[in-house]
Amino acid sequence: MTGFLRRPFEWLRAEWAAARAAAGSPKLQARLEEWRLAQTNDSEMLERDPDLQALDEATRLWRSDPKSGFPRLAALAGRGSIMSMLLVGLSYEQGTGVSEDRDLAEQWYRLAFEEGSQKGQLLLGQLYETWSEFTKCEQVYAVGADSGWAPGLYHLARMRLLPPRTPSRLEDARVLLEQAAAQGDLGAQIDLMRLLVRGRFGLRRIPSGLRLCFDTGRKCEALTRMTGAGRKPTRSLRP
Repeated sequence: MTGFLRRPFEWLRAEWAAARAAAGSPKLQARLEEWRLAQTNDSEMLERDPDLQALDEATRLWRSDPKSGFPRLAALAGRGSIMSMLLVGLSYEQGTGVSEDRDLAEQWYRLAFEEGSQKGQLLLGQLYETWSEFTKCEQVYAVGADSGWAPGLYHLARMRLLPPRTPSRLEDARVLLEQAAAQGDLGAQIDLMRLLVRGRFGLRRIPSGLRLCFDTGRKCEALTRMTGAGRKPTRSLRP
């Protein structure tokens, strides 16, 4: 390879390596998870809460003394508090203040989801993923994707990329990732870049992936430098 041709090739290889390294950073993954949680409609759910003061008091007690706080949250959840439903579900999933019961966690997450909570949608979908019930995952995430919600688009794309990787499912995943990336989901852009460069969406789209390398690498570096990038992603669901 001549020097004239080698320079752009080496530049592309360096950009690809830098983008891959930045994308694999645990700090970055924490930020990406925080970003998706920040896209949920918690503020709307809080506006619908029947008793915000009682919710705040019960949540504070639950955080300091889970066994004492759980019954109060459960009572509020029974009265229609969606944020309480999420915390009750989380308590059952993690065994916080109550015996672990994944079936009850599923019931409360689904109830919150059916009441319109996007965070409930994410937690229910993630629960199904831990059970490897991927058909149910797709059904849950499809609700968010159908409304054009970036986290729903991203997670449904992930499900479409699971075996069997048929041509139609791969094409669905590509479109979903492009839509999520266009809304600012950097994780979707990272996955899209990797799959394009590796030719998963066809050889003719590899140049598109290479063009994404530079932009993706710079965004990853900028995000990991942000204050608080080292925080561990949380599912604490603070109301």
